[in-house]
Amino acid sequence: MIKFIDILYHKYLDENMQITIGGVQTYISDLIKVFERYNISVRVIQFSDKNFTYNISDSSSVVGFRINEKRRKKIGKANRRIRGGDRRTYF
Repeated sequence: MIKFIDILYHKYLDENMQITIGGVQTYISDLIKVFERYNISVRVIQFSDKNFTYNISDSSSVVGFRINEKRRKKIGKANRRIRGGDRRTYF
């Protein structure tokens, strides 16, 4: 049985540790509630200006990984190419 799930999203929490406003963030928040109802812990992983871990409940957290602006732009460029059908890796 699954005990843990990771959700990757580029910006779930802002600098003040508040959930950013948007449809994807609402969807992720709802998913967390559903998973927790089934005793599955959730970890949301996002990019950040600094490394951090923020507990959003007893069993779920958000983990921020520090990544510089140049790297973020490269990742964004790779994502756009992937969405356009290009499956190469550009990291």
